[in-house]
Amino acid sequence: MKFTATQPKLNRGLTIVGHAVPHRATLPIEKYILATTERERVRLSARQDDIGIHYWIDVEGVEGEGVVLLPANLISDFVRNVPAASVVVTSPSPGRADSCHVRCLLSRADMQNATDDPAEFPWIPSFDQGGESLLHLDVELLKQIIARTAFAAAEKEKSTWPWSVGIRIEIRGGRAMFAATDSFRLAMYTLAVPDDQLQCTLLVPARAMEKLSKILPYEGTVQVLLTPDRNMVLFHIETADRSESIDLSTRLLMSQNYPDLRHAVPSAWITRVVIHTQELASMIKLMLPYAHQNGDKIHVKLLSAQTERFSLGEEPNTMVLETVAQDIGKIENTLPAQVQGPDQEIYLHAHYLLEVLAALDTSEVALELTDCNRPAIIKPIGPGEYVYMMMPITGDQPSPSRAAASQRSDAGEAEVSLTTQR
Repeated sequence: MKFTATQPKLNRGLTIVGHAVPHRATLPIEKYILATTERERVRLSARQDDIGIHYWIDVEGVEGEGVVLLPANLISDFVRNVPAASVVVTSPSPGRADSCHVRCLLSRADMQNATDDPAEFPWIPSFDQGGESLLHLDVELLKQIIARTAFAAAEKEKSTWPWSVGIRIEIRGGRAMFAATDSFRLAMYTLAVPDDQLQCTLLVPARAMEKLSKILPYEGTVQVLLTPDRNMVLFHIETADRSESIDLSTRLLMSQNYPDLRHAVPSAWITRVVIHTQELASMIKLMLPYAHQNGDKIHVKLLSAQTERFSLGEEPNTMVLETVAQDIGKIENTLPAQVQGPDQEIYLHAHYLLEVLAALDTSEVALELTDCNRPAIIKPIGPGEYVYMMMPITGDQPSPSRAAASQRSDAGEAEVSLTTQR
């Protein structure tokens, strides 16, 4: 087998499938990239745990159909560092029958192939094998959905419930909801879909969705399919000029006991404040060293113009942020804001607040409160239906680490309430 491809195209293909090459492979064959010639294209494939990626390259020429296992790290490093010229890959190498030969201009190298049979490479579903089509999404929209939801899922090694590491995709009544929750916060993005008869619920690993976001091109369309065995979801990406084709597939998570999110978000607020996103994020970053010493707790005060004031130090239409660290001191920041409703106070988790602000690209954001013991709601001021809900921190609550440990001891519970305080 021999094929010739331009360095930029081959480098991009190897980089994309490299997201599915594990740093520490469970099986030796997982350290390799499977290259398959398909007429005037070459398909590169890699598999890590339950995530598989295919990438098709338009090549300059193919001599001989075939399949070969390429050492992922060696060939990726070689192609990344050679000039932007034609790269020729030959297997087996003319000099060594157990190796492949890679050449670009004056650079050439033999790389030992896997001793495994390419036929033993783990199976990865592809778009041409069919499946149930669920959604067609613009690339930029999907990037935004992932950026605004995936961070709210639990980390696998810290998760208490298996479903908390996933993003739930629920389609019904002409609406598609993407949601992630670790049971202490919830990020939810909703959009309209053309088929109001379609009903489907999936739980996709958040880690797979984050990898998908990294490999998406600048423009194009993503088709979401359920594989014929209904155990996996496949994302098929096609650029507008059809110069790139990518498949990412991942195994679905079990969604038993997933909390009902339809009524989790409060429908009304008592006090609402609109503030500049970046100004609020900058102030919270200033406070992080203090908040870290205080259980990541920030005291948020909303001062309204409709409340009568007896202190000259309190200005209406402001948001006051403060936290006290016993070994450092106290920090306080006051920001101008548009406050509707009476004064409110609440204690919020600094990192949880900062993470959602970093995910939003709107110039302003709204914070909605009912009282100090109820969830705080954050919404971007702009197009799209997005809601972020986070539980307040109350004075008698355990620290986050102790709360997580307590939950693990109660892992036998059938369901998690999103109103559990942290």
